[in-house]
Amino acid sequence: MTTAYNTYKDGQPIIDIGTVKPLTPIGHGAGHVSPTTAISPGLIYDLTTKYYIDFLCALNYNSSQIIKVSRGNYTCDTRKTYSVAYLNYPSFAVNVDGSDTYKYTRTVTAVKISVEPPDLIFKEVNEKKSYSVTFTVDSSKPSGSNSFGSIEWSDGKHMVASPVAISWT
Repeated sequence: MTTAYNTYKDGQPIIDIGTVKPLTPIGHGAGHVSPTTAISPGLIYDLTTKYYIDFLCALNYNSSQIIKVSRGNYTCDTRKTYSVAYLNYPSFAVNVDGSDTYKYTRTVTAVKISVEPPDLIFKEVNEKKSYSVTFTVDSSKPSGSNSFGSIEWSDGKHMVASPVAISWT
């Protein structure tokens, strides 16, 4: 969600009314939608029906389940590799096991983690640019640990944050 916030106007984190503790990105995702900033979001993540169908394939939905959701005739291609990581969504949730490197790619329109390229330069309206995020994990973290952060893009007028949640399994 490119037009969401996760702190109150005074800068304090949003509180979970159930626990009365600050929410983490697992609880609030990208945050609360701000209708006034949604008018001019600054950055758009294209998300077509195909992305959602492929996401369902990654979750091992069968054809009859996908038809119920999509109202279209779709069968997952058994020769194709599907992953929930391929959903072109502005947030990242990574389950890690041990020490390894995980690379995710996102495509946006008009506007220790490494991001390549570090800058997105748009020259035309509706131009698309892709970026990749590489997560290198610390194997010393105990199972059940969580770390949170965000990737932030700014053009000087808009600030767009993509939340990052990493869980050691």
